[in-house]
Amino acid sequence: MSGTGPQAGLEGTMAMNDMQRPRAVEARPLTIGALSRATRIPVETLRTWERRYGAPMPVRKPSGHRLYPAAAVEHLRRVGRLLAQGHRPGEILGLSARELDALLSLSEPAPGATPGITGRSPTGEGSPAGTIRELLRATADLDREPLMHELRASWVRLGPLSFLEGVAGAFMVEIGRAWHAKALEVRHEHFASACLSDFLRAVREPYDQRARGPRIVAAMLPGEEHEGGLLIAAALMALRGYRVLYLGASTPIEQIVAEGFGTTTHLRRDDAIGKGLHDGTSWTVALGFPMLREGIGAPLEPGSAWSVAFAVWLGEQANRGGRKHYANWVPFRLAARA
Repeated sequence: MSGTGPQAGLEGTMAMNDMQRPRAVEARPLTIGALSRATRIPVETLRTWERRYGAPMPVRKPSGHRLYPAAAVEHLRRVGRLLAQGHRPGEILGLSARELDALLSLSEPAPGATPGITGRSPTGEGSPAGTIRELLRATADLDREPLMHELRASWVRLGPLSFLEGVAGAFMVEIGRAWHAKALEVRHEHFASACLSDFLRAVREPYDQRARGPRIVAAMLPGEEHEGGLLIAAALMALRGYRVLYLGASTPIEQIVAEGFGTTTHLRRDDAIGKGLHDGTSWTVALGFPMLREGIGAPLEPGSAWSVAFAVWLGEQANRGGRKHYANWVPFRLAARA
């Protein structure tokens, strides 16, 4: 018996709404072939990345076949875009989507720019020389926005290594030349240095967060205030996976002298007594200090061998504080008792 009346009409409407309502469909895992087609990354490349870098990491079916989550597609598309910009697989495969987006944000085109069109001639627009001309123009105008945009665009266009070698250092050299020629003033040099420093710190951050390599202390001696070169070196080390401890400009020497490799703890002052003799061509120096010293891992015993370095103060050259002449590591053997 068919239903009639308002109640039957309500039930029919509810049934129709259930049929029309879209249902959430859970994305199915992808095989390695399907992932390859979706990302345009060859199957062999995906296998190589998994073996070398541990990413992308699949789950395995009982048969041994790989399955990847659907989210891996967008993640690897981001990776592919960064690879096209000069990044290396080992540097970016382990980054999160947020970190990848942070790197990609550096490549945002300027308002009104035509995507995909960049100059490639040795001195034209888009080349390192052309980039430096644009940076100098923005510096002369004290205009931060176009200067930072040009830094971001050239980082993406040239890749990290070419940018650091061909743009960052060369830009500061040209700033110095323009200052000496009185084409720019101190305020322009400070402005350019601040912009480049901010940019280098920003692009180094994602690499610092995932660095697992040896630790490196980046610091400058007392009186050294221009840290552009140190920032470039720190960025290069971070790109290679080193853990950079950045201390910056004018750091007291006693605070960065290590008691042992991998530390920044300095020994207490313990002066040696010495006397030197110069024969016209070289120095012969005799030093005297306690054989047993607090903080040294092993006593200095007759017949033992060590590696040592010396710091020499030259008064006539105004050596003060950290301004000393340092020797390289040299072998040092204590004579055995007669």
